Amino acid sequence: MSRKTQIFISYKTGVENNLTFVANTIHDLLVASDYEVWMDTSDMIAGEEWPTQIYEAIGKSDLVLLLLAKETAASDWVRREIDVARGSRVFVLPVLIRDTHKDVEPVLNLFDLTKVQALTFRENSESERKKLIDAIEINKEKTRERQEEWLVTLQSENQSIAVLKKRFNRTNKSFATYTYRSEWAECKIHMAAGDMTRMRGIDVLVNTENSYMQMARVFETFSLSCKLRLGGSLFNKSGFIVEDSVQEELYEQIKYEYPIPINMGVVVPTHAGHAESKLAKNGARYIFHAATVSVAPNSRQPIKPLDNAEIITAVHNCLNTVKEVNADQGVISPPSSLRREQEKQKTRQYTHIESIIFPMFATGRGGREQDLDEVARTMVEAIIEYLGDYENVEGFTLKDIHLCAYSQLDVAIIKPVMDAVLAR
Repeated sequence: MSRKTQIFISYKTGVENNLTFVANTIHDLLVASDYEVWMDTSDMIAGEEWPTQIYEAIGKSDLVLLLLAKETAASDWVRREIDVARGSRVFVLPVLIRDTHKDVEPVLNLFDLTKVQALTFRENSESERKKLIDAIEINKEKTRERQEEWLVTLQSENQSIAVLKKRFNRTNKSFATYTYRSEWAECKIHMAAGDMTRMRGIDVLVNTENSYMQMARVFETFSLSCKLRLGGSLFNKSGFIVEDSVQEELYEQIKYEYPIPINMGVVVPTHAGHAESKLAKNGARYIFHAATVSVAPNSRQPIKPLDNAEIITAVHNCLNTVKEVNADQGVISPPSSLRREQEKQKTRQYTHIESIIFPMFATGRGGREQDLDEVARTMVEAIIEYLGDYENVEGFTLKDIHLCAYSQLDVAIIKPVMDAVLAR
């Protein structure tokens, strides 16, 4: 017997706008048409973690129906569901259930779906029902095709990486090491080389984020933010995300204490993901999310990276956050949260943070790609300035500070800067 086509319905819940009624109507139509349909209001299993259920359901789906209305953009969970679907190469079919196509253009832009033709399902007419079923039948095979292409690409990339590893070690957390001594402190400052998410034994990984603290979508695997998000997630045996740990905790922190958009240089701490994640297994304990790019969609300069003064502030804030986390013995979650209670129970086992790694601020897609040498110099000098102030280093526990050069070209630019500033 052939397997039923599996469909996941993603929509904005919790608002009094009849969206749930329409979602239930579509759910019943698809079930009557012999599809396997998953929707949160009808398919949650009592006693199981609901984020895990959602992520597993998306990974098993042949197609995701994104039900569109103006309110959809306000849903953090819809955004996460679509991110996970895109990351798993599951085809997303947008369906307009309220408002006009012009009204939901910002939603389509947010989810990077402007090139996908959106259907309309506002009247539950026979014509709309037929078009929906036809669209599902036309597109249901695209997910498996995309996933097969993805696996072929991954296999090819793994082979290429294996060849590169024979030539040189691309990941080295101590490619070059300098010992800095001030009147008050002594610390090793390293230039790391390669992918910082693969480096072992570093307590804190610094992530560069925009002023809305929106981590990169899980299919944007070229960005540090995405690598950290994936590295901190829990995957099932099939390779699908079952807990988007870092992003979920970051949302929790932002909602409690940080007004959006946050100021440049502000740092938000989270744990480094699930206890069974890749980052945790590498020894990472925390991720410090630093706002390094200001986003103002309706201004003449919608994306603005931090300037040198803001770089200094961001570096100092990261180092101050180390002291704050130490002082609170690792209790960083909002009051009354389950995670905070768990942190309190572990304070006796808490050990001080001894190492941190920084990427080069705002030099990825942040807008300062051509200023790598200036950014590197500013960051190194900011570290030296911090270590030279007695008030800063009182109770200072860091033994190793790493600055990460991602590529061989970055190494060639950054190392001379560190030699000039630190080897004198």
